[in-house]
Amino acid sequence: MLKEEIYEVLARTKREESLRIIGTVQAQSSRLAAAYAQATYDEFNYIDMQIVPRKHLVKVFSLNPIISKKGF
Repeated sequence: MLKEEIYEVLARTKREESLRIIGTVQAQSSRLAAAYAQATYDEFNYIDMQIVPRKHLVKVFSLNPIISKKGF
């Protein structure tokens, strides 16, 4: 049995726009993930939609929360 992966879904509605993350899907393969993404995120007329496995994203940096533990 194949393990499910999380895929980030990126899309744009105009050619001059940058791709932006519009959500995620979970699937056992990239083909299934593409089908799920297209079926799930159909509320706009996207001209471009792409998926990428979340595990392939490279972290550049991550801000630590600035909230003090005191009083929260």
